[in-house]
Amino acid sequence: MQTSNFRNKNQNKSLLSSPTRKILLVAVSLAVLIACYVLLIASRTPRTVLTPTVTFTDKISRPTTNAITWPTDAQAAIGTKDYGILASHETGHKAPTASVIKLVTALSILDKHPLKTDESGPTITISQRDVDIYNNYVARNGSALPVSVGQKLTERQALEALLIKSANNIADTLVTWAYGSHDKYRVFTAYYLKKLGLNNTEIGNDASGLDPKSISTASDMVKLGIIAMDNPIIADIVGKSSTDIPGIGMIHSTNNLLGSNGIIGIKTGTDYHSRGSYLFASEYKFSDTKNMTIIGSVLSAPSITSAKEQALAMLSSAKDNFIEIEPVKSTETVGYYKVPWSNRTVEAIALNGIKKVVWRDSLLKTVVSLNDLQSTTKGGKKIGEINLLDKSNQNSYGKTSVILKDNIPAPSLWWKLTHPFEVW
Repeated sequence: MQTSNFRNKNQNKSLLSSPTRKILLVAVSLAVLIACYVLLIASRTPRTVLTPTVTFTDKISRPTTNAITWPTDAQAAIGTKDYGILASHETGHKAPTASVIKLVTALSILDKHPLKTDESGPTITISQRDVDIYNNYVARNGSALPVSVGQKLTERQALEALLIKSANNIADTLVTWAYGSHDKYRVFTAYYLKKLGLNNTEIGNDASGLDPKSISTASDMVKLGIIAMDNPIIADIVGKSSTDIPGIGMIHSTNNLLGSNGIIGIKTGTDYHSRGSYLFASEYKFSDTKNMTIIGSVLSAPSITSAKEQALAMLSSAKDNFIEIEPVKSTETVGYYKVPWSNRTVEAIALNGIKKVVWRDSLLKTVVSLNDLQSTTKGGKKIGEINLLDKSNQNSYGKTSVILKDNIPAPSLWWKLTHPFEVW
C-alpha cells in the first residue's frame, strides 16, 4: 500500500511539471489579459472627431427697391437706428447745416457734463459775456432767447432752450461754460467728430450753426441723428413740442411736425440765405410686433418749409422699402453629423428662428457655423451659430444658436474592438 501511494504522488507531480502545465498557465494568463483589454477598451471613448455637413441654403430674396421720392433741389439720406444709412441722394459737396449742428453742441456738452435721465445737472449762472452773446445774435437776426446777468439755468434747461427753441445764444453760452472758450470747443470737436464717425462734418466760428462754415453732408447728418436718438437725454428733449423754463417762460419747438407721421424728433435749421435743413426721426410701426426708428435728413433745401415737405415725401416712399424676412425658422435642420460606428446621422437644428424687418436691397446673407464634435456629445448641446450678416461680414443683424437634435449614439463594443486605433 505504501508503495502504491508513493507511486501516485510521483505521477501527479510529473503531470504538474509537464508541458501541459505550462500551456494551462499561458492560456489562463492570456484569458486574463484579454479580459482586461476588453474591459479597458470598453471603458474608453473613441478619439474620432465628427465633422459637420452644412445643408442650409440661404433663402433671402432680394427684391428691387421701390423708388424713393428724393428732393429735387437738396441732398438727402435715410437710414435706421438698427442699420445705419440705407440710401442717399447727395451732390458730393458739403452744405451748411444751420441749427442742425446744435446736436453736436448738445452731445459735446453731455460728453463733458453727463446727465442721468432724472438729473437736472449743475447750475449755469448767466454773466455779462452771455448777455453780450445774446445781443450779438439779435443784431445778426439770429434765433435767441433773452438772458440777464445773474440768471440761473440748469444744464438740462439750457439744453432744452438749445434744442427745442433753437436758441443760438444758449449754444455759445453752453460751450464757453463747459470748455472755457469757443476755440477750446473747436479743438475738442475736431477730435470728437472723428470719434463719432462724422468725417464730413465741420464746425464753424460759433456753436449754433449760424456761421455758414458749419457744414456737412446728408449722410453724416443721418449718422448724427442716430447718435443723438441713442442718447436718452437728447431723445427726450427733441421729442417735446414745448416746455416751461423758469425765468424764460414757455418755449415751443421749431419742429412743428412732431407727433405727425410718427415723427418723434429731431432738429430744424435755417441758414443766412433762408435755405432749410431738416433732420427727423420717425417711429415706424411695421407690424403689430415690429417697430423701427427711421432717421432721415434733407440738407440745404430752398426753405425750411420745403425741407419739411420733401422730408415727408421721402419718408412716405421709404416705408415701402422695408420688408420682413425669415431666413431661418425655429428647429429648422441646418446640417448633420455622420456617425461612423452606426448607419445613422444626427441633425443640427436652429434653437430659435431669425425674423427681421430689413431694407429691401440690403446685402445680407445667412451664415451657418458648426463645430467639430466628440463622440460623447449629448442632444440639446450648443454646437454652432447662425448669423444674419451684412456684406462686410462684420455686422450681425440677428443670430441664434445651433443645437444637436439627439444624442450621438455610443459605439458598440465590437466596433471599439475592431477599431483600436480610434480608441487609443
